Amino acid sequence: MKKTTRTITTSICTLLLLIVEAAAQTPTATATPNQLTTEQKAALTEALTLNRRVLDLNAARRFDEAVPLAEQVIKLRRVALGESDAQVAEAISNLAALYVGKQDYDRAETEYRRALTIYENLGGLQPHMGYVLDSLALLRWSRSDYNKAEAYAKSAIDLKEKLHGAWSAELIESLNVLIKIYDSAGKSSQRNAVLVRLIAILETTKDTLNDRQSLVRYYCSLRQGKETPEIEAMTRRIEALLKWEPARPSPMSVGVLNGRALSLPRPPYPDEARKAHASGTVVVEVEIDECGNVASAKAVSGPALLRKVCESAAKRAQFTPTMINGTPIRVMGVIQFNFVAL
Repeated sequence: MKKTTRTITTSICTLLLLIVEAAAQTPTATATPNQLTTEQKAALTEALTLNRRVLDLNAARRFDEAVPLAEQVIKLRRVALGESDAQVAEAISNLAALYVGKQDYDRAETEYRRALTIYENLGGLQPHMGYVLDSLALLRWSRSDYNKAEAYAKSAIDLKEKLHGAWSAELIESLNVLIKIYDSAGKSSQRNAVLVRLIAILETTKDTLNDRQSLVRYYCSLRQGKETPEIEAMTRRIEALLKWEPARPSPMSVGVLNGRALSLPRPPYPDEARKAHASGTVVVEVEIDECGNVASAKAVSGPALLRKVCESAAKRAQFTPTMINGTPIRVMGVIQFNFVAL
């Protein structure tokens, strides 16, 4: 394989896991809730529960444990919805993403193609099909199969254009994939044309400017080539994007947040801490974003052996968004975890 396994794994894992929890409770192309039997509804409920477990295991990089659960989700959805349903395709693409995590790219590609076939047979504009196409493009790119990789990437862009518009932020990931392909294939003029489009989208949707590392890489690549007015203009525009910072007010401080949590996972008691009889209160300072998610978490006091697990638990907490005059805002506060030595 020409590309490093770390590069391909990182690239695809930023695209997926498509854990679609709400899908099991909403109408599909082949069945509506009123048409489902009690057994079918039970199968979808079980699939939803397993899917959440798959998400947790994937986040913990415990792929071997997650794979059989993901396979069970596929079986349950097939029982309830049939072989050719979008939710089945989503479950298959989840399984493919786990194989990417395991660095079993042959199996991952096989599963992505199975999902793609279902989407193609369903017809119409299937939103998650774009992510499957992006992943297949990256897998073909990793094998230096640039022609097929380009075809997949262009199909993803075409689909997302129809769904979201030609200048939507939804296209950013697919454009990045196509730039990667053209760069590796030595097609600099095609790469530059796509890069100009990417820059234009980023200039109008700056709030989506999360991947600055890729922009830096593009900038350095352009500077290493022949200087032309086109290249000079592109590098200036990238410089301006890299200098841009969103205007964000300082988060409001709201004190202890334990009682305001919708969900607050209990951190485990690590074996090392248990052996040391570590106990006490760990205080974790957190920033809660406008959606009620924990944007950052840092333990500021408490036994050192217990801080890491408390930070991890705090990051998984969920809160009701804080509103001011009907507008959600970011807030700062602390979460306290109490431990008693065993």
